[in-house]
Amino acid sequence: MTMRAPLYWALFALVLASAFALRSIPAWDEVYGDGVVDLQGGDPYFHLRSIEALIANFPLRPGFDPYASYPAARNVPTGPLFDYLAATVALGLGAGDPSRELIAGVAAWLPVILGALTTLPVFLLGRSLAGPWAGLAAAAWIAVCTGHTITYSRLGFADHHVLEALLYAVFLWALANSLGRESPTAAVEARWAAGAGLALGLILLNRPAAAFVGTAVGAWSGLEAGLDLWRGRRSPRLDKSVVIALAVGLAFLPLAGGGAWGPLPGLAISGGLAASLGGWGLAVLVRRRGWPALAWPLTVAIAVALSAVAFTLASPRSVRRLERGFLEGLVGEGTRLVSEVQPLFLDGGRLSPKPLLLELGPAGLVAVLAAPFAFGAWLRMRDRRGSLLLGCGLLMFGGALLQARMAIYAAIHIAVLLGWAMVELSSQSRWRSLAAGGAYALLILAPTAWMSGQLVDREQGMSPDWRAAMDWLRTQTPDPLGDPAAFLAYYPALREGEQFPYPPSAYGVMVWWDWGYRTLAYGRRAPVSNGTQFGAERAAAFYAETDPSQALALADELDVRYIVANGRLSVGQPSTGGFGGKFHSIVEWNDQDPASFTAIYDKPLEGGQSQLVLVYLPRYFQTMAMRLYLYDGRAHEPE
Repeated sequence: MTMRAPLYWALFALVLASAFALRSIPAWDEVYGDGVVDLQGGDPYFHLRSIEALIANFPLRPGFDPYASYPAARNVPTGPLFDYLAATVALGLGAGDPSRELIAGVAAWLPVILGALTTLPVFLLGRSLAGPWAGLAAAAWIAVCTGHTITYSRLGFADHHVLEALLYAVFLWALANSLGRESPTAAVEARWAAGAGLALGLILLNRPAAAFVGTAVGAWSGLEAGLDLWRGRRSPRLDKSVVIALAVGLAFLPLAGGGAWGPLPGLAISGGLAASLGGWGLAVLVRRRGWPALAWPLTVAIAVALSAVAFTLASPRSVRRLERGFLEGLVGEGTRLVSEVQPLFLDGGRLSPKPLLLELGPAGLVAVLAAPFAFGAWLRMRDRRGSLLLGCGLLMFGGALLQARMAIYAAIHIAVLLGWAMVELSSQSRWRSLAAGGAYALLILAPTAWMSGQLVDREQGMSPDWRAAMDWLRTQTPDPLGDPAAFLAYYPALREGEQFPYPPSAYGVMVWWDWGYRTLAYGRRAPVSNGTQFGAERAAAFYAETDPSQALALADELDVRYIVANGRLSVGQPSTGGFGGKFHSIVEWNDQDPASFTAIYDKPLEGGQSQLVLVYLPRYFQTMAMRLYLYDGRAHEPE
């Protein structure tokens, strides 16, 4: 079914408006209900702090923050692009001197705008692949996609991951156009490839750790050259577009810095280039020498093994970091209680489709069922654009199954492939088109939109009590560095092995890591642990300690002067959503068994029903978390 340009652009405008509305209207009361801008979640407070520091020192963003944690802090862990974008808008709207409320407002609305705009490159990518109906179907799904895709782009959730998803969609669109058979000249192909490289460079400026995009695309390109041997192509094709894009992206890394990742981003992009060029060079050698096609995968396997050994010997520290990250994503070791690094195939340590359904909606289950067929289609695919969407899509979907936040990448591929499938299913007749469209709307889009609405309408901001506590910290306690002006001063990134010279006046605030960035941004004090989970082991050791003298000794060792205790340190009764509060997380971070603090019993009810009841054991009340919260730190005699 053909469609004129004015009509499909009008329909796209409707999709864009719906994406904007879904991300903002349900969250309005949570963000503006108290009459002030209340950012949602933990990480947005990190960005609020970073944006304020950037504005105070514009155009320089501090590379180190001595207030981020104490007694030790690290360099700023993210790229600067999101913060520069927010700061530039705030400076423009505030005529060079924006108020704190204006800065917070810009930070609150920026993710909504970026999330809604992601529909545009997805639409364009789907249209270039299979026509405007495919583009519209793809844009409609990404507009309502649930899980981290909607969470990162909701009103009040100022986080760099939403920009990451938008730029990845632009990168795929530009790279697909450079690979398209309709490109009339090598110059046009090179311009699209350079555009893809620019998008990749911006991704790295936003988050250096996203360099795995270059590794994935380079690996796909190298595999494509090998597959050409089986597809009967006379001469394996070198994807010059991939080489250009990765080379341009690599040039941006010095501007982005490695952050907490050191040399790994550069190695990741370089590895992608090596995979692309090496895979093609090996395929050409196999073809020219007349070797059997099996020589290609065997040689690749040997080369990968040797490269892994060389990398391990050259940078054992980087290998340990990668191993730790893999284990954290696979089994949750260390950060198993952080939702965005949870695997999507486990629920409470057991195999379950529930996390995948919550992350991607019904399309996630469709993706699992379709994955084997997509793999077979990729092996046979001769069109490089389709192969890019299928091959890299399978890699990103596999990454999402290991770590939930990778779903923001997989979602772009799923959206376009859904649109492509819709066109294929409805190409026979008008009635078939109507049936396919109706099923897509009712079975895929509608339930996904409902799930996203529930996520957007979730309270994650600061309560009035929290805000009052942070106001007290900021106004009634001494500045850790001796001068309130030090909070917005410029601090360059520390060199390897360098330590920040804290003055004798420095101290920390004991607070659980979930609320560390709130303490930093609003209390303007240095938390012991923050949203990167840096210092979480120290905080867990304190809150889970049952011996007050040991807890006091630890606090003295860490130069803790103030302690935050609130109701979320406790644990509530079981419900369909699990346990509320952070207590079990704290004791598990401290390598202790929650069963030594609480027990669960199945209480019989009338009619043969039962109810799970949580019983609090004596050790629960002896922890510092409960001594401070339940009893305000006072002595208490059990009745």
